[in-house]
Amino acid sequence: MVIDITKYCGATRHWNTHTLACEIAQNKHLPIEFDLQHEHWDVDVNGIRAVIQDCYDALGIEQEIKFTNTNTISNLYKWMLHFNTVPCTNIRYGQFFVRPTNERMLCHYKHLTWKHRSKGIATLHFNPNSLNVESCDFKEFLWEYPYKWRVIKENVLPYADIKCKHDAQHHHGSLYNDYFNIHQAYSEICVEVVCETNTIGNTYFITEKTLRPMLNGCIPLIVANAGYESHLKSLGFDMFDDVLDKSYDLKQGADRIEGVYAILEGLLIHKDKEWLEQLAHRLQHNIDKVRSYIQENAA
Repeated sequence: MVIDITKYCGATRHWNTHTLACEIAQNKHLPIEFDLQHEHWDVDVNGIRAVIQDCYDALGIEQEIKFTNTNTISNLYKWMLHFNTVPCTNIRYGQFFVRPTNERMLCHYKHLTWKHRSKGIATLHFNPNSLNVESCDFKEFLWEYPYKWRVIKENVLPYADIKCKHDAQHHHGSLYNDYFNIHQAYSEICVEVVCETNTIGNTYFITEKTLRPMLNGCIPLIVANAGYESHLKSLGFDMFDDVLDKSYDLKQGADRIEGVYAILEGLLIHKDKEWLEQLAHRLQHNIDKVRSYIQENAA
């Protein structure tokens, strides 16, 4: 019996445990596996395993907790290969967020209030009318930075610096739809601030958020857990750490975000079209590497 755990648990929190326990109870006499779909969450760091174990203990279930889709990227990512990619030579940045998290909200606030905002393109597809403070993925941000939350709301949500056709290609699913909407922006940017799903812990799950900029010939500056970019480098991706100071990869959380934006500021001020053209073969390497990575690792 396979249970879709993504219906009950999020990247940084858990909820709806009563309904989850009911579904487990209905299938307690069958071998159960919990499906992570395309999320690749760290089930220990975000507490999913502990929640399931509590349900097992309450129901007297002694079987081992098993997860599926933990070691391969989602087959859904194959549609990313359908889009043409050409490295851009404009010294501009992008950051494209859908579901808000603590780190994404800090980055979005940074974009809104930054002196280099005119050199960037950002999206945050979140409707505040659907906000549930107790279960949302950014309640720490709400508690710690009420002023920043007020600024974000005043700049209109959902937010987009590009024209998005939210219903385009909807039959392909929401991930395809999001990608379809922002793909047009990649012809205008050379670097992307990425906020990954996992931002704490010692496990490294690669999602479409990381693959997307590299597949489109952009330099990624990734807000994730410490060592994430070093892990990508060990897999053969070019992190450009010889031409940019990637010391922020030793950090996580707000400190990492400050490091990312410090490097981004230097790039926007001091780098030019000629510098990017010198990196063209390395950007192409990442394009080719992402394509082979998806083909080799898709479930």
